[in-house]
Amino acid sequence: MHIITYTALCYGLTAVISLLVIAIVIGVNSVVSKLESKSESK
Repeated sequence: MHIITYTALCYGLTAVISLLVIAIVIGVNSVVSKLESKSESK
């Protein structure tokens, strides 16, 4: 495998993992905020 191909693959994989982690954090944050708003309204 050429070094350019390997480097591009690593950068691409890192970007995909970063976006997945950000999506998970945003999802958990929205779920927690919905649960908190429901518990405050009771």
